[in-house]
Amino acid sequence: MARVASIFARHEHMGQGIGKLTLNAVHDDIKAQNFPFIHLYACLNAVYFYRSQGYEKEESSMMKVAEGKYLSNERMNLSNKRMTRRIA
Repeated sequence: MARVASIFARHEHMGQGIGKLTLNAVHDDIKAQNFPFIHLYACLNAVYFYRSQGYEKEESSMMKVAEGKYLSNERMNLSNKRMTRRIA
Protein backbone atom coordinates (compact mmCIF):
# COMPACT_ATOMS: atom_id res chain seq x y z
CA MET A 1 0.00 0.00 0.00
CA ALA A 2 1.21 3.48 -0.84
CA ARG A 3 0.11 6.38 1.33
CA VAL A 4 -0.06 9.96 0.12
CA ALA A 5 0.59 12.28 3.06
CA SER A 6 -0.59 15.54 1.49
CA ILE A 7 -0.90 17.40 -1.77
CA PHE A 8 -2.00 21.02 -1.76
CA ALA A 9 -2.33 23.73 -4.40
CA ARG A 10 -2.39 27.34 -3.35
CA HIS A 11 -5.89 28.80 -3.58
CA GLU A 12 -4.92 31.19 -6.39
CA HIS A 13 -3.66 28.24 -8.47
CA MET A 14 -6.71 25.99 -8.05
CA GLY A 15 -8.46 25.01 -11.27
CA GLN A 16 -5.29 25.28 -13.37
CA GLY A 17 -4.51 21.55 -13.52
CA ILE A 18 -1.59 21.67 -11.07
CA GLY A 19 -3.22 19.15 -8.71
CA LYS A 20 -3.88 16.73 -11.58
CA LEU A 21 -0.31 17.01 -12.85
CA THR A 22 1.08 16.47 -9.36
CA LEU A 23 -1.22 13.52 -8.67
CA ASN A 24 -0.39 11.94 -12.04
CA ALA A 25 3.32 12.13 -11.17
CA VAL A 26 2.58 10.44 -7.82
CA HIS A 27 0.53 7.75 -9.62
CA ASP A 28 3.35 7.11 -12.10
CA ASP A 29 5.83 6.60 -9.27
CA ILE A 30 3.47 4.34 -7.33
CA LYS A 31 2.63 2.24 -10.41
CA ALA A 32 6.35 1.82 -11.15
CA GLN A 33 6.80 0.39 -7.65
CA ASN A 34 3.84 -2.01 -8.10
CA PHE A 35 1.90 -0.95 -5.02
CA PRO A 36 -1.58 -2.50 -5.16
CA PHE A 37 -3.39 0.68 -4.07
CA ILE A 38 -3.06 4.21 -2.72
CA HIS A 39 -4.68 5.40 0.46
CA LEU A 40 -5.01 9.00 1.63
CA TYR A 41 -7.03 11.27 3.89
CA ALA A 42 -8.69 14.09 1.94
CA CYS A 43 -9.84 17.36 3.49
CA LEU A 44 -13.53 17.88 2.79
CA ASN A 45 -12.82 20.61 0.24
CA ALA A 46 -10.65 18.16 -1.77
CA VAL A 47 -13.02 15.14 -1.80
CA TYR A 48 -14.60 16.13 -5.13
CA PHE A 49 -11.14 16.47 -6.72
CA TYR A 50 -10.03 13.01 -5.58
CA ARG A 51 -13.34 11.44 -6.64
CA SER A 52 -12.88 13.00 -10.08
CA GLN A 53 -9.51 11.21 -10.21
CA GLY A 54 -11.07 7.81 -9.46
CA TYR A 55 -10.67 7.63 -5.69
CA GLU A 56 -13.39 6.03 -3.59
CA LYS A 57 -14.42 6.91 -0.06
CA GLU A 58 -13.76 4.32 2.64
CA GLU A 59 -14.88 6.23 5.71
CA SER A 60 -15.20 9.65 7.34
CA SER A 61 -12.89 10.53 10.18
CA MET A 62 -11.52 13.33 12.34
CA MET A 63 -7.81 14.14 12.41
CA LYS A 64 -6.27 15.93 15.37
CA VAL A 65 -4.29 18.91 14.08
CA ALA A 66 -3.60 20.72 17.37
CA GLU A 67 -4.57 20.44 21.00
CA GLY A 68 -8.35 20.54 21.02
CA LYS A 69 -8.53 21.14 17.23
CA TYR A 70 -9.77 18.55 14.74
CA LEU A 71 -10.18 18.46 10.98
CA SER A 72 -12.94 16.45 9.27
CA ASN A 73 -11.66 14.32 6.42
CA GLU A 74 -12.43 11.31 4.25
CA ARG A 75 -10.26 8.22 4.02
CA MET A 76 -10.06 7.42 0.30
CA ASN A 77 -8.34 4.83 -1.86
CA LEU A 78 -7.47 4.08 -5.47
CA SER A 79 -6.43 0.68 -6.80
CA ASN A 80 -3.40 0.37 -9.07
CA LYS A 81 -5.69 -0.89 -11.86
CA ARG A 82 -7.72 2.35 -11.75
CA MET A 83 -4.73 4.73 -11.92
CA THR A 84 -4.98 6.47 -15.27
CA ARG A 85 -3.62 9.72 -16.60
CA ARG A 86 -6.30 12.40 -16.55
CA ILE A 87 -4.63 15.58 -17.70
CA ALA A 88 -7.11 18.28 -18.70
